[in-house]
Amino acid sequence: MKFITGDDKVIKIPITKSGEMYINWSKKWGEEPFKPHISYGALLEYDNNKKDYEYYTGVIENPQVSEEEKEMIRTYYLPQIQSNLMILSKKLSYLKGKIIIVGNSATSTTDIGAITIDSEAPLVLLQGNVLNTIYQGKFLQKVYPLYSWGLTLLLIAILFFAGIRFKSAVSETAVSGILIVVLLVVHYFFLASFGYILNYGFSIFATIITFVGMTMFKYIQYDKQKNQIKT
Repeated sequence: MKFITGDDKVIKIPITKSGEMYINWSKKWGEEPFKPHISYGALLEYDNNKKDYEYYTGVIENPQVSEEEKEMIRTYYLPQIQSNLMILSKKLSYLKGKIIIVGNSATSTTDIGAITIDSEAPLVLLQGNVLNTIYQGKFLQKVYPLYSWGLTLLLIAILFFAGIRFKSAVSETAVSGILIVVLLVVHYFFLASFGYILNYGFSIFATIITFVGMTMFKYIQYDKQKNQIKT
């Protein structure tokens, strides 16, 4: 899927056959770039103060209003409104040039739940991570099953030849452990560097099953040899 930005930049978003996009979960609530969190009430308060300022400014310019009332507005109302606008403008200035996501983060609402990286977070963080994935261009995509099968067969072959080469059960166990660690390192490397998701769970499962099968096979052979020696 292609996404064209305002400056005509084309962003290619990898999607699955069902039209879904994998989210590259990277940031929690309270971490950059999802902070600071500005209350929507601050926007309303700024708008109300701006309207009040325009209203009282118009009152001062109205010739039908008495000088006493105008002086009271200049002395009491306008300074307070200007002070509020200055504080709110400084707070809202952070929004300039930013993408704003409006969501409900109150703890008393039902819009709080579990996501992949946080057991209790405002669900608006879901949209935030989607936008962050697209903006950073750090997309995730699954590799073809053929590659996972190839990697699995390679691990099984290495383990099989190791079983023939090493007669000690300790050596076979060490080789199996090393293969699993290498598999996890390879998975992390492809995920972090290229955004490729490997089916490492299946590969680890196949490696363990192969190791258990070879161990049982050797035990049966050893038991037969022991019985032959006895007879």
